Amino acid sequence: MSGMTLGDMGALLALCTSICSIASFYIGRQRAAASEAEESGHMSSDLQYIKDNLRDTSKSLDALTAKLDAQNKQREEDYRELLVKLTELKSSYKSLHIRVDQLEKQVDKYHST
Repeated sequence: MSGMTLGDMGALLALCTSICSIASFYIGRQRAAASEAEESGHMSSDLQYIKDNLRDTSKSLDALTAKLDAQNKQREEDYRELLVKLTELKSSYKSLHIRVDQLEKQVDKYHST
């Protein structure tokens, strides 16, 4: 060390400072990259969670729609059957009313003679 001058020591100190700065920058960059990767990973998993929930909701909605369609079809069939029975009942009622009128006429005719 006896051969080192103040200028040599300054240059050595500057070299050490530069090496430390470069190492610090590299380590900081690695940590920042790791932090960004972790944040990106969290975001990706959050997006996947949202996609999965949307897919499940869509499947549930499709199942509910199919169930409602089946119920509506059954209601339409029941309604049509009810209309057919109502029409038959009206026809029977008219027929019955005609027969009652005929019977009343016969009874009136029988009592008048």
